[in-house]
Amino acid sequence: MTQKQLLTHALSFVESPYHGDATAMKAARASLIIAWLRHMNWRPEADALEAKLGSTDCLAEAVNTLAKHSGETDEGECLGAFLNRIHGWSLATGEWQATEGAVLVEELWGLINTLS
Repeated sequence: MTQKQLLTHALSFVESPYHGDATAMKAARASLIIAWLRHMNWRPEADALEAKLGSTDCLAEAVNTLAKHSGETDEGECLGAFLNRIHGWSLATGEWQATEGAVLVEELWGLINTLS
C-alpha cells in the first residue's frame, strides 16, 4: 500500500465513529493529518492547516471538542506516528502534487474535506 493510500485508509478509520456528523468526521481527519505532519516536523504545513481550521468556525469547534476527549486525540497521535514508521519521515514524491508548502496544504485540505 502506498503512503497516500495508507493515509486515506487511516482517515476513513478515524472518521468512522462519527458517521452522520460530517463536521466531526472532518475534524477527526484534520486531527490525524496534523498529528502526522507534526511527527514529521512539517510544522509550517501543520500550522497552515490549523489556521485553515481556525478560520472555519464549525470545524474549529469540532476539533476543540475532539481534543477534549483524549482518547480520540491519542488515537490520531498514534496513527500519525505509525504512518511515519511504515513509510519514513518524508513524503513519497511521486504520490503528492508537492511535498511541502501551500500546494501540499491544499492537497491535504482536500483530503480533510473529502469524506468516505
